[in-house]
Amino acid sequence: MWRKPELSRVWRSPLFIIGVILMVVGAAPLFLFIGLTKDPSANPVGLGILFTFLFWPGFALALAAFGRFAGPRKDPAVSSRPGDDVDRVD
Repeated sequence: MWRKPELSRVWRSPLFIIGVILMVVGAAPLFLFIGLTKDPSANPVGLGILFTFLFWPGFALALAAFGRFAGPRKDPAVSSRPGDDVDRVD
């Protein structure tokens, strides 16, 4: 399914790295607060908003990196522009 060179390109891509950083920065404060607090009525609204606005865009960026770098390759010899397959006589 996934070949090792394709995954290596995905993990090294800036799109994937930025996405993972956003996910960690968005999720870590909320999970630390939930894990470390002893208050049963704690309400981490701000941390939940931070999670929403950072985690999900980061997830989308990481997913886009898979689509961009691990997708099927086009053959550079085959052109997708119309009319390129016609021999021109000038």
